[in-house]
Amino acid sequence: MSALPKLLIFSSGACLYGAERGLVNFCAALDDRFEITVILPDNGPLGEILRKRGYRVKLHPLAVLSSSLSLFRMFRYLFLFVFNTLYAAIYAVLYGYNCIVSNTLLLLPPLFAARLCGKKYVWLLREYTTSLRINRLLARIALIFSDRIICMSENIKKEMFGNLQSKKGKISVIHEPLPAFSHQQGAAELLRKELSIPQPTVVILLPARIHPSKGQLEFLRDYSVILKRYDVMVLIAGDCSSSAPRGAAYRKEIRSLINGAGLEKCVLLLGFREDIVALFSLCDICVFPILRNEPFGIAFQEALCSGKQTLYYSSSGLEEAASFFKGHKAVRLDGCSLERAIVSALSLRAAGVPDYGEETIVSRHIYRENIRRVIAGGNQSI
Repeated sequence: MSALPKLLIFSSGACLYGAERGLVNFCAALDDRFEITVILPDNGPLGEILRKRGYRVKLHPLAVLSSSLSLFRMFRYLFLFVFNTLYAAIYAVLYGYNCIVSNTLLLLPPLFAARLCGKKYVWLLREYTTSLRINRLLARIALIFSDRIICMSENIKKEMFGNLQSKKGKISVIHEPLPAFSHQQGAAELLRKELSIPQPTVVILLPARIHPSKGQLEFLRDYSVILKRYDVMVLIAGDCSSSAPRGAAYRKEIRSLINGAGLEKCVLLLGFREDIVALFSLCDICVFPILRNEPFGIAFQEALCSGKQTLYYSSSGLEEAASFFKGHKAVRLDGCSLERAIVSALSLRAAGVPDYGEETIVSRHIYRENIRRVIAGGNQSI
């Protein structure tokens, strides 16, 4: 029987987008300090990875905060909220968990469960909503009821808390470690064959969850003339969340635009993909047409680590993510930069991938020590 203290973590997603990759990093930083159990809403790639790494995974329906005018969804949320709160509190007491963690802003029941059963509560903030009022309301709830709050970026801290005052050391900004990129040429060529992409074709990758804020529809609409002018293939790697009806409607609009604008031969909707490293290896250009101030951007950092030409709409979060890369290849997205990237893609394809190995090792060490200090170090501040 393990003598380690127990950590109970809740995640609102089971795929492997930014928040879920962050959860894997979080567990890895603590796996020799805690016995870890992760509660997921359903099975998926995240659960498979966590099990392989020796963590306990439990599936349970979760009340995820979302904007919806559907009465059925509202009643379902309220029912699950009460059920989740009682379930988490009883489960934490019965199995002796020392600390409860939420891996997202959108899960409130674990907070109230922790207060109900007297457990330490840590809230990981990896995003914020589009409503300043909701952000400030949730920020105040977090400040009152959480023991510790971890923001993934200074941008998130600013958007959520603004000038709100907090107890010294309660809020910590801990950046995710830089992703370790390993170029997979063999896997990339197999993927090229799978997708039937000829060698001379320039590959443009949009790696993001499908959502109106991510701008995939607007990118295709605004740059369809340029895309049809050149020999390019656009790969949209990601899918919409089952808990966000707007995402499904947005995906339908994307499909309609592809058919209506004659982009069927140069745009592929891949859905969710687990082979993201192979996709980065395959592509020549990464595009992030994100329409809001992105909270941070783990996929954006992966694109930079892989040495790809990276085009994006500037925002405080992405600028913060880019600041870790000296001389990064990220430029503002517009018609001119997109055409320049396409024209130069084939000549740059043979260039070597930049080596960020040392920076990655250092960032992982800093991340691990900071996470351990917050989670296992009582009320010490970083």
